[in-house]
Amino acid sequence: MVKKKDAASIAVRQAEKSVEDIRARSAQLLKRANLNVKEYRKELSTLKKQGIVSKRINAAKHQPTRYMLGKVKKFKGVALGHELAIPVDKLSAHRARQYVEKGLAERIGKFLTIPRTAVKQKADIYKGHIEVTTELNRGDERVIKFGERLEDMHDILNWLSENEQRINDLKGPRGQLGFQLSGHNSRVGLANVRELISYLMKYDGTDPRYRGNIFNGNSKAIAKEFVIIRFRPGPATSRPTLDPYYGVKRYSKGRDRKDARRNEQYRRENERQRKARQRMAEDKDTYEDRLSKQRQRDRANANARREKRMSKKLIDF
Repeated sequence: MVKKKDAASIAVRQAEKSVEDIRARSAQLLKRANLNVKEYRKELSTLKKQGIVSKRINAAKHQPTRYMLGKVKKFKGVALGHELAIPVDKLSAHRARQYVEKGLAERIGKFLTIPRTAVKQKADIYKGHIEVTTELNRGDERVIKFGERLEDMHDILNWLSENEQRINDLKGPRGQLGFQLSGHNSRVGLANVRELISYLMKYDGTDPRYRGNIFNGNSKAIAKEFVIIRFRPGPATSRPTLDPYYGVKRYSKGRDRKDARRNEQYRRENERQRKARQRMAEDKDTYEDRLSKQRQRDRANANARREKRMSKKLIDF
């Protein structure tokens, strides 16, 4: 009996020592990687959500190993939430190579990584293309990335013509096509690619009425900032109203009543926010003085409205 107890005690001590050795070795590995346990497990959890680490791994309790720390280091951009990962086997070899050559994605092992531009964002494959979905306050925005390299506006028109059926399939039967260019949204929604090409050809210099316009300027910049929009028009919508994917949103003042109205809305909202910040910084005396002046203006306005009503009654009588 004594020998059995001694053997059991020895086994327990050996197990405890093994655990201590594992923890000490893990601590040493973390120190070399400039991480603590909390940071390591958080980054490991992110890699697990992106499918880089096996689902069988319990990120909340995992003890660091040399192999797993190597994977965290290899996919550091994904682990920190700066990039999104897509399994490369979801794409054809040709399409994956196009994305890498164009600089839209970087290949790391069995994954393609792309920059992450929003917190609530994910990437997947849709009909053979990388699709990035960003969750908005109302609905979501979906961006489909094409791997073809386009140098100027003429390349864009040729590419649209060659891929007409593919783009129409991505648009769907009920959607419409629009585009963004240098911060401008297209003025109309178009039913198909053929209409989009006809619309763009007015501005590429082939139509004499539009020669000398922006398409004949920095053509490479135009090609880089050109984005096709797929949207579903609502009852009062006849054109895209999204913020630009590239550049800064711009409006043509005086040329479009919708743009002018939207500019006025932005101006009022900026003014409201400015006044709110100003009021938050007020002291008590300034606050009381502002309220006193506001009451005087309200009384004056009320008197003016009352006099107007009385004048109307006397005229009607």
